[in-house]
Amino acid sequence: MPSETILFSSVANRRTRAASAWSREDVCKLRELAQNGTPLQLISSILRRTESAVRNKAGMHGISLQMSASKARDAETIPSDNEIGLLKRVSGR
Repeated sequence: MPSETILFSSVANRRTRAASAWSREDVCKLRELAQNGTPLQLISSILRRTESAVRNKAGMHGISLQMSASKARDAETIPSDNEIGLLKRVSGR
């Protein structure tokens, strides 16, 4: 039975970081950024979440992450680190 104890404790050690819960403000910010056509990569950076977490939460709340054609053309350039930093400061993150 000692091997079962070791196996169980090693599995428990894998889950060291729990995902932080989404606040109402986080969801509102997600909705606002998505409506403005902000790229997923930038939204995830601003909210400090993975792209997968942002996609999942958007889907749960019926938030579309699809950009219109004109917004997609405007967003073709990847934001610089300075632009990302500025957006984070503005959003309070």
